[in-house]
Amino acid sequence: MQDNFVGDLGDFGKYGLLRALTGLCPVQPSDDRLSIGVVWYVPDNETIARTSSGHGQDVGYLFDEGTQQVWCGCDEALLNGLRSLVFGDRTLCALGRSGLIGPDDAFHYQSICLPTSFAEREVKRREWLDGALQRVRGQDLIFLDPDVGLADPEADNAPRKLSPRSQDAPKYVFMSELDEFLVSDSSVVVYQSFGRADRCKSMREWYEALRYRYPNRVPPKILRFGSRGFIILPAAAQATIIDKRLHELTGDKNPWCEHFSLHHCQ
Repeated sequence: MQDNFVGDLGDFGKYGLLRALTGLCPVQPSDDRLSIGVVWYVPDNETIARTSSGHGQDVGYLFDEGTQQVWCGCDEALLNGLRSLVFGDRTLCALGRSGLIGPDDAFHYQSICLPTSFAEREVKRREWLDGALQRVRGQDLIFLDPDVGLADPEADNAPRKLSPRSQDAPKYVFMSELDEFLVSDSSVVVYQSFGRADRCKSMREWYEALRYRYPNRVPPKILRFGSRGFIILPAAAQATIIDKRLHELTGDKNPWCEHFSLHHCQ
């Protein structure tokens, strides 16, 4: 996740989902809200400089009168808040301070350092992960926000393929890292890009891989928002309320139902 992505259409869906799951929109009594921790997988400045600058420009929905009416029905406060950020301080820190997704005392902003030395990359990644785990410990819901999503389950043990040593590593959540976030009683939501090919096949494969890896957990949920996706791994303690809010979000009476869809893999 990068500052120049803040406020784009993907962000509107992303934070709309989090606001719905935690009970911020529609507003729920304080006893029914879920606390949230956010881990932004932020690349360092050198990594950003090597990537395309054409991302994060999908902000027309914030200013077009026709689309504004559509999106206002979903979450007007979020729409107005993101518009203010795009006009003003378009940064993750400003987003956190805005309160749009809750208090930022459990938000991890630190960038992932990518030194020249491969060995040092693993050390720095470990340090970054330890800081993230400490920051979000004890939250009901943890959101992991990489540029791309989960890395292939085989990637961690494939040094010649994608690994924490790779140049693209800051764009991914590795399965070994997900294991550590799931050790607690927290539910975890991961942003996931499913590509442009056979998205249904990709979602089904991820569902099956996660069921196999975590057989004793509540089965995962996979949610689509246009070309973007979210993998939701509920903890037993929050499974009922998360299931209820996902069905409300995608129900016929909710304006979000035109944009979000639950993928039924079972």
